[in-house]
Amino acid sequence: MSRTAKWTPEELQTLRRLASEGRPASAIARIMGRSEPAVRGKAYNNGVALISERCLHCIPLKFETSMQAGR
Repeated sequence: MSRTAKWTPEELQTLRRLASEGRPASAIARIMGRSEPAVRGKAYNNGVALISERCLHCIPLKFETSMQAGR
């Protein structure tokens, strides 16, 4: 028997919703009670795009830089 719990359709729907909200895999894993590799694997196998946690720090800087360049 498998050591890991199977994903339910509701869990996959929750994964899609949380990913679409821009939450990183680590946050989704905490919320869902799954490991981060399990979340990343399920997302990959189902075509769900996850953002990188590094991007969370880059987005405001890139946005701010592009806004300042337009002045």
